[in-house]
Amino acid sequence: MASKGGEKYVRNAVLMGGAVGNDSEVDWTTAASATSEGIYNCYSEQDGVLKWLYRMANAGLSTPAGLVPVPHGVEGVVNSDFSNLIGGHNEWKANLGAVLDRLDLGRDTLLEASTVSAAMEAEEK
Repeated sequence: MASKGGEKYVRNAVLMGGAVGNDSEVDWTTAASATSEGIYNCYSEQDGVLKWLYRMANAGLSTPAGLVPVPHGVEGVVNSDFSNLIGGHNEWKANLGAVLDRLDLGRDTLLEASTVSAAMEAEEK
């Protein structure tokens, strides 16, 4: 989406327990530029799935964004530590409302996201 330019359909991207590498500032900057407001990287140092399985599958070549903050100073990326709320990788979904509230995005974001998704699908037809 970032490479297409033009109108931005995504206001915020919220990554919860993201199983993506956190080491490339260029990649994070590019991803953030695809949104109108930015990316929230929600991570938990308690996430055993990311701590052990991701690192094993990845041969230890990178650290997942869902386990630690992405590099500081990346414009458009906000790191949020949820280690005191999320004790494991499978707890993100059950705590979605609390995550959105803490990010001050509110639960209305869920309704808004589904409305935008429906509008985009209709536009493609």
